[in-house]
Amino acid sequence: MHLLFFYRIIYGIYDYMDLNTQNDRNDKRTTIGILLGRLDESLQREVCAGIEDFVKERDLNVIYYAGRPLNYFDRFETLCNIIFDLINPEIVDGLISITGALCSHTSYDKCKKYLQKYKNSPLVSITVDLEDFPCILIDNRTGIYNAVNHLIKDHGCRRITFIKGPDKHYEADLRFSA
Repeated sequence: MHLLFFYRIIYGIYDYMDLNTQNDRNDKRTTIGILLGRLDESLQREVCAGIEDFVKERDLNVIYYAGRPLNYFDRFETLCNIIFDLINPEIVDGLISITGALCSHTSYDKCKKYLQKYKNSPLVSITVDLEDFPCILIDNRTGIYNAVNHLIKDHGCRRITFIKGPDKHYEADLRFSA
């Protein structure tokens, strides 16, 4: 993925949140909180790199809340998610959730319910449409459909294996449905 894409995402989020007028604290620097399911995952690293460029240019603060996916199979690692309880609306002016990674091991409904605890803060979801929050989506269904069609039509492939991904993962289910 291209960093310019993520940079544009952050501009859109910033404009939506209208953070310049929202910060009532004396420090005058807006703080954006980022909810991550894993910091060591490539998509999240790229999004964070775009965020870093943006916040430097705009002189903003950023706090990364790096936990683990909700309902992750390793219960010990899910203890990392206590970090999400430290999000304080008096410190953080708006939130960006990398929801596809954060909710990669849980159902859509459980994910949506979990993120409701942040309903009083501006929150933008990346990769999952949560209905109650603005979101930035990747067209998974069209993307995989076009990729498979390309393999069939342009390369003559006839035996294609598809590895779906985690069960109940929102984006994996969309790709599989294509």
